[in-house]
Amino acid sequence: MQGLLWQIRIVCCVLSVMTAGNDPCAMAQAPAEHEVCEQWFVPESPLTTVAFSADGQFLFGGAHSSLRYWHFPSRELRGHLPTKLEAIYDISVSSDGQRVAVAGGTPGEVGIVEVWDSSSNQLVHTAELHDDVIMQVDWSAEERHLVTAGFDGTVVVWDWNANQAVSTFAGHSKPVLSVRCWGIDQVLSAGVDHSVRLWNASTGLVQRHFDNHLGSVVKILLEPNGAEQRVRRMISIGEDKTVRLWQPEIGRLIRFQRLPSVPVTGAWDGNSNTIVVGCENGTLYRLESDSLKILAAIETGVGRIQSVAIEPTARQVVVSGQKAVAITTSSEAAKKVGLSSSLKGRRPNIIFFLTDDQGYGDLSAHGNPILKTPNLDHLHSRSVRFTNFQVSPTCSPTRSALMTGRHEFRNGVTHTIHERERLNLEATTLAQTLQSAGYKTGIFGKWHLGDEDAYLPSQRGFDEVFIHGAGGIGQIFPGSCGDVPGNSYFDPWIWHNHQFLKTQGYCTDVFYGEAIQWLEQQHHSGQPFFAFLPSNTPHDPFLAKPEDFALYKDTTPDPDVANFYGMLHNIDLNVGAVVKKLQELGIEQDTLLIFMNDNGTSAGQRVYNVGMRGAKGSPWIGGTRAISFWSWSGRLAPADCAELSAHLDVFPTLVEIAGATMNARIQAQVEGRSLLPLLENPETRMPDRYLITHVGRWPKFSDPNQFKYRGVAVRNRRWSLVSERGAAEPQWQLFDLEADPGQQNDLTSEHPLIVSELSAVFEKWWSEIQPSLCNEDTVGPELNPFAERYWRQFGGGPNEADRKRMKPPQPKIQPATTPL
Repeated sequence: MQGLLWQIRIVCCVLSVMTAGNDPCAMAQAPAEHEVCEQWFVPESPLTTVAFSADGQFLFGGAHSSLRYWHFPSRELRGHLPTKLEAIYDISVSSDGQRVAVAGGTPGEVGIVEVWDSSSNQLVHTAELHDDVIMQVDWSAEERHLVTAGFDGTVVVWDWNANQAVSTFAGHSKPVLSVRCWGIDQVLSAGVDHSVRLWNASTGLVQRHFDNHLGSVVKILLEPNGAEQRVRRMISIGEDKTVRLWQPEIGRLIRFQRLPSVPVTGAWDGNSNTIVVGCENGTLYRLESDSLKILAAIETGVGRIQSVAIEPTARQVVVSGQKAVAITTSSEAAKKVGLSSSLKGRRPNIIFFLTDDQGYGDLSAHGNPILKTPNLDHLHSRSVRFTNFQVSPTCSPTRSALMTGRHEFRNGVTHTIHERERLNLEATTLAQTLQSAGYKTGIFGKWHLGDEDAYLPSQRGFDEVFIHGAGGIGQIFPGSCGDVPGNSYFDPWIWHNHQFLKTQGYCTDVFYGEAIQWLEQQHHSGQPFFAFLPSNTPHDPFLAKPEDFALYKDTTPDPDVANFYGMLHNIDLNVGAVVKKLQELGIEQDTLLIFMNDNGTSAGQRVYNVGMRGAKGSPWIGGTRAISFWSWSGRLAPADCAELSAHLDVFPTLVEIAGATMNARIQAQVEGRSLLPLLENPETRMPDRYLITHVGRWPKFSDPNQFKYRGVAVRNRRWSLVSERGAAEPQWQLFDLEADPGQQNDLTSEHPLIVSELSAVFEKWWSEIQPSLCNEDTVGPELNPFAERYWRQFGGGPNEADRKRMKPPQPKIQPATTPL
């Protein structure tokens, strides 16, 4: 075809999703679906910009100083506009297709815009408007004015018909990269100063200023006119790898999405409710415009993407890049094939609720006849619910397994006090792994994995730390485990990052309130966040707010249960407050919520325990079965999942969802398995497994082998082997959990081979974990670290009673002969 710029060769190929090198943010965020594309390889200069006429009949393309246009359906070259610009940076076509605004100029010297009549190939007007090249040009709604963004840092409104500048205004740092007309007399602009500004086009006054990006804002996209019953919205695309959805008139950030690659440009396809974003590595992403969920991605093969344009009829996407031009399949088709249930690398915000001593039955959704938990019931109704989720019998062990993905004993955590609650310093935590993947991390509540400096959460991967000491507010034990002296559930002293803070209110309200403020800050910063909310409640001392206690004082067996239920009522209200805040911020669909308890109930079994045997501190199912709700609005379908799962699985699951990487050392550490297959399809059947429970808690400085069989259970999907009262020798009992979930009928004599199989698993495990018991012979400090920090900050110091109460046990005076 004579005069054709492109030598066409059609390549129909299935292309893989691109990831970006070693960047922790570059794990597979987009689904693994692919699109078919055709490519035109350009023998001359590549097209720096492309634009369609309103009817889709013509495609205009600028290559340095050459402006040409094609009849798009036939791909035939129809014209060449002999522009005088040394470099073309942008093209904007009028709604009738008759006028083409071409912007660019001479780099470092002058910014020029030209208006051409496309039917006659005649230059209508030209103007020198900037002291450097024009980066973008846009027609006003009535098409009387053109607005230009200059590399010199200015924005100009030009009356092209009168050939005069109406107004010029500056406010950005150099340069201005993108500009769009908004309303009748308003202009939106964006630049390298990380901000987007809404101007009054006549006065040049800034009406709103949006500065949430952490890098240059390279493109502004406006929702196409005609959106029904909706305030028009804006998209800002930043070099910080984020795409942000706004309501500009009220300055509201609705939500944002983080991409694996650095975005360069984009276009809004209102017909299919999608947004396409082109990246510097040649990947084209398609996002749903309401949720910003990534629907599809292709590797275009064009090199760094320069420009994208959507053909308005068939809605094919033309992508111009450094090496070539590509045309994708239609956006509707891509939307249909691109939607995937894959959760890997989705990088949501993560909020992890963990309660202390709540049991599986301490929830109205699980049949509790007295306790009412409407917010948790609602969360239950919208979650994937693991109904056979196992944890440790006590709190520190469970917490250590959640943080590391391996059994608590391999972390050296065999107790909740006596320095045996300290998480091995060689372990890599979940917070550290998420932090390395670009997440901001915060903990609000109970840590209980070591109070000494090296063990604090600030040293274990948490950016924000808001905690009490020890295992409970006000608790003091000999050695390292102890809180601020005299601390209380009401108006508690809290360790906030590097100092103590006196708070006001009930402890759970304080922790959740601080977490809500923090997650709102992180949302506006643009980084995904991991908020860990391990409340100290409803752990004893059982002390609820008076109004919460009053709800249950006449319907429960004793005041302890009334307080216990009142504390759970308060937790329920606070979980509801977090969900409400997510909805207000517009990020509920971008946030994974996990709700769990850390071990069996401590008081609730007096009312209801779902027919389970045992409670906190026991190896029975009632001591280890936990609530485990996973809610992600629009992403996870509510369902029960009965597959055997455990606290060990949380670490690898969240790492995979967050798109983080596990090096060889972390892979060797993690014993759990990812729950992604179950979250994506709760009916998935996974290989059977063995889980080991050991209550631990033998006396300080005693030989663990003397209590090897005390408080032990080994189980798989069907069978549970339990030695509750054994010591150096086992007292095994065997239960068929499918037929006898309440563990009432001992089948040891009927199934000796099963007993042999499960006991052999335990023997092997016990021998393997002995080198990991690193805290057993540790002598604690003379004073609780939290108390020492408190005295350093506020003065005072320990009296004799303090020293006596905190003095750690010594090997010579405490030989262990009987278990605790």
